[in-house]
Amino acid sequence: SMLAMTMDSRLRFIVFSLGLVTVLMMEEFEPRHQLWILSGFSLLCFAPQVSVPRHLARIISIIGGSSYFIYLTHMIVVHLSIYFAPDHKLPLSLIIAPLLGIACLKSYSLLSKRIAAYAA
Repeated sequence: SMLAMTMDSRLRFIVFSLGLVTVLMMEEFEPRHQLWILSGFSLLCFAPQVSVPRHLARIISIIGGSSYFIYLTHMIVVHLSIYFAPDHKLPLSLIIAPLLGIACLKSYSLLSKRIAAYAA
């Protein structure tokens, strides 16, 4: 993030410490969820910029651009996976949720362009 890239090491450590205390105080999270949250937060604080190959950057960009739609639709995928394939719910959810989110973003973009063209 831009904020992390502009902070010095001392300030990054302070921000990370505040985040660590905040996450550990949230009792509704299981320890494994806290670990995932803190892992991501650590990357944001201490490795705000990572070099990746161009083809991988394109995939990451598409998934990142679709993240809101992935968030909005992921529970549908999880519940359908639990119902139809309980033994394979995690791999199915991890594959289908991003694909559904990307499809929703593409549909939304197409629809909004058509509405804008119609209104003009």
